[in-house]
Order: sequence, then C-alpha cells, then structure tokens
Amino acid sequence: MDFEEPTREIQPNLLRFMQELHAAFPAARLGRRAGGSFRRRGMELSRIRAATDYLMLMAYDEHWAGKTAGSVASQDWFEGTLANRMHELTPAKTIIALGNYGYDWTEGGSVKEVSFQEAVIDAKDSEAQIEWDAGSRNPHYEYDEQDESHHAVWFLDGVTAFNQMRPPVVTTGGICSVAARLGGSIHLVNLWHEAPNPPVEALRKIF
Repeated sequence: MDFEEPTREIQPNLLRFMQELHAAFPAARLGRRAGGSFRRRGMELSRIRAATDYLMLMAYDEHWAGKTAGSVASQDWFEGTLANRMHELTPAKTIIALGNYGYDWTEGGSVKEVSFQEAVIDAKDSEAQIEWDAGSRNPHYEYDEQDESHHAVWFLDGVTAFNQMRPPVVTTGGICSVAARLGGSIHLVNLWHEAPNPPVEALRKIF
C-alpha cells in the first residue's frame, strides 16, 4: 500500500490505520515498512516508525511538480536533512531511498515526471547540453519545443547516488539499507558491502 502526500487532515487516521496493521501483522508474519518524506508534513516520523518494522526515507523532491524548477535532491540539502531526520529515528530501522528520475518543467505551464532514460533521450532529441550544477551537484538542461515553449529539466542519476552514499551519516551512521526509486517504484538494493566507496560498476547495475 502506498499513500502519497497525505494531507494534515487525514494523517491522524492514517497513523491509526498503520498502528492497527502493526498490531495485526505479527500473527500473519508479514513485514511492515512505511515511507516517510524528507520534507516534514506535520506527522512525526518517530510515530510512523513506532508503527512499522522499517521506515523508508524518500530522499528526493527538494523541488517537485508543485514547486518551481530546481534540483531534485541537492547534496547539501540531502546531507543536512538526513542528519536532522536521524535525530528522531533509529538508524538500524531506517532505509534511505535515493532517486533516479527527474522533472520537466514547462515555463508558465505544467510539470511532468521523467525517468533518467527519458531525461537523457529528451536532451539528445532536443540537442540540449546536459550541465552539471556545481552548487547542487545535480544534472540539468533546458530546451525549447517546436511550439516555442521553454523547458527546464532537473534529474538524478548514478553520479548523484554515488555522492549521496559517501557522507558519514550514511556510511558509518548504522543505517539499515539503501533503496532506489526506479521507474516509479522503489527497489531495495544492497551496496553496503561496497561502502564507503561503492564502485561505479556496482551502481551501473542498478542505475
């Protein structure tokens, strides 16, 4: 079950539902895992964690479909937010979900989510130059469509995942595992045997 962006009004009922599942699942021998946004939404992550076996922190969407164009998960934002979140969570019961996708913002218009592959293909088709933003350490590019609409694309890839796996809060903080958001779904991956310096080849198999 996946509840996306619960509003403040339904959060108490959602938490109560998770607590009831927590009480019912032991007998069924089912694992309980919940996702928690990096961006605080009013519900305390510690209370979600208490109703689950593991809490998966979705470490992306610094800028998203409801916001202006920008980095999906800048390095400083990732490290700072993760450090703050771990003050209220149990590292051994926390999974970090990294992104491998992006957003295509149409200037003055709509926003659509794009996979890494779509972002790269669109850049090639539009003859746009993918640039590396030194401040956020996220790739991005801009292009113009035939209808003269201007687009800004920011995305995450294997390089951003490599950088995000290197901070001490990840490598030596006792975090349970790392997951990857690929194609709209989240996959658990096991790279801890490669930490603190996961090789590029290992990341290429996943991203």
